Amino acid sequence: MHPLAEPQQPQLGGVERGRAELQPGAVVEQEHPCPRTRVKVSDGSLHDRTVPDGASHRRPRPAVEWDDGPVRVPDWSVVVPVKRLAEAKTRLRGGLPPEHHRRLVLAMVQDTVRAVLACPVVAEAVVVTDEPEVRRQMRALGATPVPDRPAAGLNAALAYGATVATRPWVAALAADLPALRPADLAGALRAAASAGRRCFVPDAAGSGTTLLTAPPGARLDARFGPDSAQRHAASGAHRLAGDWPTLRRDVDTQADLAAAGRLGLGPRTAEVLREIAPLRVDSPRAE
Repeated sequence: MHPLAEPQQPQLGGVERGRAELQPGAVVEQEHPCPRTRVKVSDGSLHDRTVPDGASHRRPRPAVEWDDGPVRVPDWSVVVPVKRLAEAKTRLRGGLPPEHHRRLVLAMVQDTVRAVLACPVVAEAVVVTDEPEVRRQMRALGATPVPDRPAAGLNAALAYGATVATRPWVAALAADLPALRPADLAGALRAAASAGRRCFVPDAAGSGTTLLTAPPGARLDARFGPDSAQRHAASGAHRLAGDWPTLRRDVDTQADLAAAGRLGLGPRTAEVLREIAPLRVDSPRAE
């Protein structure tokens, strides 16, 4: 070789090329094809998934770095079921007029889904609902709204949403987590991925469930309802006990809402409460 000639870069194999491309801070584009496709995930396996009409989109995915170099985390589909607004959260209504109650419930859903979409290990949020206004707002946020085709209750809606999900790692999440922070959700999903089995996170009271997860090839087998934490444990799901207070703080009553306010409500819920409710809440969390 001539002494002044630039040395040629060696050709990299697939693994080495992938490591070279995934430098810290790099962004990886992942496409959601439509309407039915075989999706290749981070472990190289292929999975058939159905994508509803209009749901195709691209979302930048950050590379994640540990001490041993860039490592891809599992991509999660998070399924969020939402009732019709007039039927949801009846114990929270109190003396609120129906329209104010609808606005409050919608605001809590918006803050929950916004946190889901901001979570670094989540690829998509699938919102199962027959409420037109919820579908419109979820689409505006970048989520994938789908109709509740089974129309047979919460667990059936979650099972249907899991079939629509385009990622093999699937989670079911409560829609009433207005204080949810992306970091808490990411911590729980990473713990579930490490466990490699069905897992759940109990609510703040310990009897309910706010998050249920399933690894590739496993059914969600959702058992939400009264004493769902005990029922999920009895079904073989592993109880996760991490310190994720905003993930565990679901809202069914005014007292629950005040407790969520002490954690820091999302901006939409805080805004609606300032306008319609005499309840004192803390300032919304920083974006």
